[in-house]
Amino acid sequence: MTDQHQAVIPVIQDKPWYPSDRWLQRHEMLLARAKRVASAARVVFLGDSITEGWCTTGKNLWDEFFAGLPSINLGISGDETQHVLWRIEHGILDPLQPQHLILLIGTNNLGNSGHEPSMVSDGIRSILDAVRQRLPDTTIWLISIFPRDREPDTELRRKISIVNQTISTFDNHEDICFLDFSDIFLDDRGYFREELTSDFLHLNEAGYRIFAEALCHNIPFHS
Repeated sequence: MTDQHQAVIPVIQDKPWYPSDRWLQRHEMLLARAKRVASAARVVFLGDSITEGWCTTGKNLWDEFFAGLPSINLGISGDETQHVLWRIEHGILDPLQPQHLILLIGTNNLGNSGHEPSMVSDGIRSILDAVRQRLPDTTIWLISIFPRDREPDTELRRKISIVNQTISTFDNHEDICFLDFSDIFLDDRGYFREELTSDFLHLNEAGYRIFAEALCHNIPFHS
C-alpha cells in the first residue's frame, strides 16, 4: 500500500501563477467537454502543461496527427500527480470510454514542489490505479517524464531518471504500457536539443512533431 504523502493525496492546484478559482474553471470546462464527446473519444491525453500545449504550441501537430481519431486533451498546466488525482476523483474521466489513455505527469512534482522521486512514482502509481478502476477496458500509455535543463548532469535530470526507472516497472505488457521517449529530445552528449524546446522544459512546435511521431510509431491508434 502506498504511504500517504503530498503526491498521492488529491488536492486542487493553487499556485500564485494559477490560482485555484481559475484552475477549477478549467477543470469544469474540460469536464463539460468530456461530457460532450463522451464515448466518441477514442484517445484521452491526461497531464500537465506539456499535454495542454497540444492546444497551443502543438496545435498544428494535434490537428495533423490526432484530431481525426477522435481525441480529447485533458491537460492542465502546472498539474502534479495530486492534482490529476483530484480531477479523476471529481469525474474528469467518468463520461469517457476511450481505447487509449496517454498519461504524462510528474515533472512539476520534482521542479515545483521538490518532491522526492519515490513520492512522484507513488503518485503516478496512484493515478494508474484510479484510471484502471474507472476505465478497466482502456490501455494506459505511461510516458516517461521528459528531460529538463540543458545539461545532462543536473539534479533534476538525476531525479527524473530515478522516477523513470521506477515507473518503467509499472508496465504489465497488457493494459499499462510504458514508453520512454527521453532520448528523442537529447543529442549524443545528453544535452537537450535546443531546436526542440523553448526553455529546456516545454516543447516548441518542432518538439511536438517529434513527440507526435513517436506516439504514432508506438501506439496502434488505428487498429
